[in-house]
Amino acid sequence: MSVRFRLSEIVCKFTAWFRQEVFKTVFTCPAAWCFVAIWAIAATYLVAIGRVFIVLQCLCLLVIVMFFCVITVGITRTEHKTKVKLSRTRQGLLLLQIVVIAFFICITWYTSLMFHGVVERHSIPVWSSIIRAFSHLGEQAFINDIVVNPALAMANPAKYFLLPLPFLLVLGARFSELGFRRGHRTLSVLTLWCFIPVVVWVYLLAFGRLSCRVLIHRWLSHLLINGFGEEFLFRGALQTRLKALLNPSWAIVIQALLWGIWHFGKNFNHLKYVDINDTIAVISFCIVGSVTSGLALGIIFQRTQNLVACSIIHIAKNSLLG
Repeated sequence: MSVRFRLSEIVCKFTAWFRQEVFKTVFTCPAAWCFVAIWAIAATYLVAIGRVFIVLQCLCLLVIVMFFCVITVGITRTEHKTKVKLSRTRQGLLLLQIVVIAFFICITWYTSLMFHGVVERHSIPVWSSIIRAFSHLGEQAFINDIVVNPALAMANPAKYFLLPLPFLLVLGARFSELGFRRGHRTLSVLTLWCFIPVVVWVYLLAFGRLSCRVLIHRWLSHLLINGFGEEFLFRGALQTRLKALLNPSWAIVIQALLWGIWHFGKNFNHLKYVDINDTIAVISFCIVGSVTSGLALGIIFQRTQNLVACSIIHIAKNSLLG
């Protein structure tokens, strides 16, 4: 009888928490409705051109990711900071920081289009010379046994982190504002999100379908080539600047949408193998697929308050895929 009472009490507390922290927050949040509307429009277009299976796959992914996000919210605390009115100087500096971030997002997006063959490769004045220097440094510092692409192992961290960081610091940003601070419940969130990848790796290692050498190779490659650098640019830099100017919800949704479109080149190549060359279809796929991962990583960053969890989860996800 006491066990039933205890279970009933836990269920009541969970229901009350869910209504207050999740249901009420989401259903009264304009940013959440904006995301739902954009996702629904993109999904509708894909269904209209006969790509129902893709939409169903992405819908399943969205449901699973949102389930994990709800648990993430449940095991972390909600910030209750009073919105401080920013001075004009501070607003101006934040806008300049966003302009710098937008520049690096745009130029790395364009070079990604060239890398994936969406547009013809050509040299970009100054930028190409700088990136070639970092690529050459990577080729000298690493070998293929350590990372998949030694050139990108130095070029990508430069594009996403080393080059934008000094500009942001000069314009008034602080390391602690950019995700370099003590986190909150980082280990708990990592345990939650990395549980399935770890189980898969243990299974593959146990039955000889994956070696420790290959797994370490993948982790080091994704750590250097995309994991931390991309998280810094989109979550540590962009999301925090948007949060300071707007609010956490809009910051998460906007960075997630930009994150999805930023993966246009990769998704263009992915859809090319299933005979989809429609630009609108590729953008729609970016929204129903990549935007979902951007949203999850944004929520993880917001709840843990630093770059550790979202970077490791990003690396784990990429390492699981190959």
